[in-house]
Amino acid sequence: AARYRFQSFNEYRALLSLYNVNVEEVKGEVRGRAYCGLVYSSTDDKGNKIGNPLKSSLFGKSVGYNAINEKFEKSKNELKDKRLREQTRQRICNELRNNSDRKSFEKGLLQQGIDVLFRENDSKRIYGVTFIDHNNSCVFNGSRLGKEFSANAFEERFNNPAPSKDIPTDV
Repeated sequence: AARYRFQSFNEYRALLSLYNVNVEEVKGEVRGRAYCGLVYSSTDDKGNKIGNPLKSSLFGKSVGYNAINEKFEKSKNELKDKRLREQTRQRICNELRNNSDRKSFEKGLLQQGIDVLFRENDSKRIYGVTFIDHNNSCVFNGSRLGKEFSANAFEERFNNPAPSKDIPTDV
């Protein structure tokens, strides 16, 4: 995860989920002093936590609360400077044009080195989407790429298709 760029806690969490790891923010107060930290857990293939959670301090400062927050800011600047967002967005646009159903869209992206993670509720409604571009080592929540890549847009496209759906054509 060290080489990847992500700008939010949810993007970081999505990246780690590929490796069956979950991370949670913990905040509180002890003896009048506020604290913030991260707790990591192993997960099964369905994302359910297994085993005992482990404080980030067991792994070193590089995966602690402050370091991850610093990574958000550094990533934001790198993504902007290197135009990586636009490159990922263009690959996703191409797959949307070529694939009308979700399975072929996911497969096409995977062949291009992009994992897509859809988050769904119990009734299979898409409420979140994250793209992990392994070519550029970038993680993007869909809405960060544009409203046409938001969870609602994919919910409409794959679960409630309308006769004429606009597909983004360029960056």
